[in-house]
Amino acid sequence: MSPLGEFVKSAEGFGLTDVMLPFLLIFTVFFAILMKSKVLSEKRNVNLTVGVVLALVTVMAHVLGIYPKYLDPVLVINNILQDVSIVVIASLMVILVAGIMGLSGNQIGQRTIPGMSLMFIILIDIFIYITFPYMFTTSLYISIFIIAFDRLYNRNKERGWPSMITPGLLLIWVIIIRNAIPFPPTHVPAIIEFLEKPIMLSAVMFIGTFILVAAGVSEDEAKV
Repeated sequence: MSPLGEFVKSAEGFGLTDVMLPFLLIFTVFFAILMKSKVLSEKRNVNLTVGVVLALVTVMAHVLGIYPKYLDPVLVINNILQDVSIVVIASLMVILVAGIMGLSGNQIGQRTIPGMSLMFIILIDIFIYITFPYMFTTSLYISIFIIAFDRLYNRNKERGWPSMITPGLLLIWVIIIRNAIPFPPTHVPAIIEFLEKPIMLSAVMFIGTFILVAAGVSEDEAKV
């Protein structure tokens, strides 16, 4: 093994991913929030001390095994970080493709680009199907709800970046967090199994299509 590999291995044994990196990340987040919100003080030293204490308490509770396994923030962070890189790459690819097409961030999702928001949601579903195939059914239902909600309630409003792009990004993070946190077994698997039945998928897709068509017709009538 190379010297760099030996160093990484020894750092892992020293607590790199179990203590040091979570501490730095939690401290950075708390410190940034305190500095931005100024909820405690505008003094840097006060916010720095509070951030260090909060990060230490969080990491120490993890090391001592105080948290339940499915609510341990350090385990959740380590699980999420494995998938964050995939999301970052996917987001950069979407931005790159949009740039090649001559679109800016504010243009994506506007009415001046028909179908762009819908295409973005479809790309997210494809990404989830490839990355988390067992969560594809959930993402499909959420996507249908997002599109139907957008068409029914926002069709007469000016839509910009937050209209469907923001729900789409939230969908990605919901799937990642659900994948990262090992929730205890409940009745949820039975519900998912019921929703995955072909008749249920067909019914939901039919209802979603009907809503989209009805919303489109009413919108055209409103324009006339």
